[in-house]
Amino acid sequence: MGIIKTLFYSFLLMCVSTIRTNAQSEFRISVLMPFSAKEILSNPNHHNAQLGQMSREYYQGMLIALDSLGMKEKKKIILQVYDTSNDSATTAKILSKPAFQSSDLIFGPVMLGGNKMVSEFAKSKKIYQVSPLMTFSKSKFDDAYWISANPDLPSYANIIYEHIIQQKKTDSIFIFVIGDKSILDKSISPGFKALAKDAKTCKIKILDYNWGLEINQYLSPKWPNHVIIASNKEQNCNNLLYKIKDTTTTDITTYGFNQWFDYKTIDIETWKRKNLKIVSPFFIEYQDTQVQLFVMQYRERFGTEPSEEAYKGYDQARYFIGLLLQNGKSLFNENKPNVTKMLHNTFDFKKDTKTNQFKSTRLNIIKFENDQMTLDH
Repeated sequence: MGIIKTLFYSFLLMCVSTIRTNAQSEFRISVLMPFSAKEILSNPNHHNAQLGQMSREYYQGMLIALDSLGMKEKKKIILQVYDTSNDSATTAKILSKPAFQSSDLIFGPVMLGGNKMVSEFAKSKKIYQVSPLMTFSKSKFDDAYWISANPDLPSYANIIYEHIIQQKKTDSIFIFVIGDKSILDKSISPGFKALAKDAKTCKIKILDYNWGLEINQYLSPKWPNHVIIASNKEQNCNNLLYKIKDTTTTDITTYGFNQWFDYKTIDIETWKRKNLKIVSPFFIEYQDTQVQLFVMQYRERFGTEPSEEAYKGYDQARYFIGLLLQNGKSLFNENKPNVTKMLHNTFDFKKDTKTNQFKSTRLNIIKFENDQMTLDH
């Protein structure tokens, strides 16, 4: 219990590390996350326990990133860590603290309510706020200083479309989006409908899923077919995959989503035969030397394997704090590409012309090759 208590309360301390460059010699970075330290210490089964664990692992990844930045930079970074306890009153108290009000960059909070509160503050101060774990695809933030570190679902259509067009080897291609009225479908299919209006070198058709759908009648026998299954319901996806497997058309690439990895029954042979690609914001190539170095450092420091949240904490801290050190509080240099290959995804944040927000424009496209999963570059 003593070790656990030390770990929890260490998040609430102000950590100062010396790091370097830009005219500003000192940067104050605030991390607001629902660690819920006191609540979980008194009750390990507290309803915020899982969220607290995710926050802690994210923060641990950030600490490894700060160590690596410290090897290259020589600027002073003051890291302020606040426990919001997933409570609006606690968050409001944090916002009133003089130290927090001098922040140069903010990570968090995690949940929607907290993000809205901090968004108003960040916008008034003209400093960037990074939403670390969630995208809030349905929420409209009128704030050019709010950054979702992960691509939101409506952006998936454009990212998948660009991937398909870049690999186009023939004059014409056919794209079929099959949706089942799920949240995934409602988020992605409208994007493809919009693209269909201006598409000149490909045909895009949106199909409504039903159990008796005859996919074969829509496929082209002579042009490449790209079938996007906009569903995360296992029964629907498996039904469509078997229909695709039984078609006589050979030039088919099928696209699924990262939720498919959680299915109870996965027919890998069918996935490979119909050239299935999985679209995901998170993928780790464990043979990568930088991944191996991070895993070793994380094990040595925390005695366990890094989680998805730990990878995100590491990558986001390296990327955004790196931009802060290079460009100051303006963060992005719009005249210089900010494309960077991170551990779990490639980061490429571009300004949305409608909202002026910087948005993530990359997803991992994962394919099966030589009996293993790898990125389809």
